[in-house]
Amino acid sequence: LMERRRSGVVLDTVGIPGSRAVHHLQWNDLLYREHLSRRRPDLVALAYGTNEAGDDDVPIEDYERQLRQVITRIREVTPHASCLLIGPSDRPIAMPDGTWAPRPRTARIVEVQRRLAMESGCAFFDLVDFMGGEMAMTRWVTSKPPMAQPDHVHLTRPGYERLGEGVAKALLPGRAAKGSRKIR
Repeated sequence: LMERRRSGVVLDTVGIPGSRAVHHLQWNDLLYREHLSRRRPDLVALAYGTNEAGDDDVPIEDYERQLRQVITRIREVTPHASCLLIGPSDRPIAMPDGTWAPRPRTARIVEVQRRLAMESGCAFFDLVDFMGGEMAMTRWVTSKPPMAQPDHVHLTRPGYERLGEGVAKALLPGRAAKGSRKIR
């Protein structure tokens, strides 16, 4: 980590493959609160939902309760920080015949996240919409260059770069990187 006295941006990330909002609640609460408060962030961004979209055995009400607890905890520790909730990506279901079908739970996750973001004063970035809507992942996988992996879940480096540009443009209108493009 490199930090300087002059102004700029410090980016701290915690990206844990396979993580879900409920895992956030399992972290040591005192230690978590201490470290987050010491960082004094100006913005806290949360990106959950893609994994939870496949958790059909977990009632959507449980997911909503858990995500609400995560947001509440962050708002308690960093009440002056801006908050951004990044929704799940499009994640179609692989069918036995090799085709792909929409995953209905994704829309329900997006609905919960949009509502909780509004309730808690957070911004919401609708990743499914950004990608081009339901089933857009299939186009991201076949685009040239590919923007997503053949697993139809994870993005490629160009896909993550495109996502980063999209989030930056949403946060800082007029400052998007040159050459950014939409996949439709």
